[in-house]
Amino acid sequence: TAAILLRLGGAKTTREYLQWYAKNAIRADGMVSPILNDDGSVNTGFGSDIEYDSQGQLIWLVAEVARLDGGALSVRDYQPKVRLALRFLQQLRERTLVPGYEATREAPERFRGILAPSISHEGYSTPTHSYWDDYWALKGWHDGAWLAEQWGDAETAKWAREQYALLRESVTASIRATMQWKGIDFLPSSADLGDSDPTSASIALDPTGQQDVLPADALQATF
Repeated sequence: TAAILLRLGGAKTTREYLQWYAKNAIRADGMVSPILNDDGSVNTGFGSDIEYDSQGQLIWLVAEVARLDGGALSVRDYQPKVRLALRFLQQLRERTLVPGYEATREAPERFRGILAPSISHEGYSTPTHSYWDDYWALKGWHDGAWLAEQWGDAETAKWAREQYALLRESVTASIRATMQWKGIDFLPSSADLGDSDPTSASIALDPTGQQDVLPADALQATF
């Protein structure tokens, strides 16, 4: 919603919202809390620590403000928070790379190197390896690298590009492995279920721009 406001002349409101959210939502470990209460406090209800789409979403919004309202220097104050959020994204991926993580699962390659399970996808009431989070994470790494470059932070930009490439490789492999395991010809929404949800799959196209990680035939079948 904030990103759309930027395109409708509401940049001031968008910046105020971004400042309010970023001030309150990012924990010391870098997790971006998915829900804030009206007073700006972190909502600690069910799901408050197992939703991970906010990581990429917040970084994307910082980049959108930069691109559409004032340039990267106008959002330079968010540099530490962007790096924190990216660091947590890396940790989320590394959870599924721990030796033995997939040992008890059928077709374990479906889970290797993608983000840890969450309930970000509204259709899952129990933590699930949803590609929804991975698409947002890819956008976060992509835009995080761009912001770092604009800020003159070559070290962070290099790290972000490397992590972006690693996650893209894992997501690409996972989607194909899930399709093979499930025997489906459409895009799966999660590695756990191999289920169909074109609505959540659509964010791979816009706004996250990850169409090329999707098998073309499956993309056609899904829509």
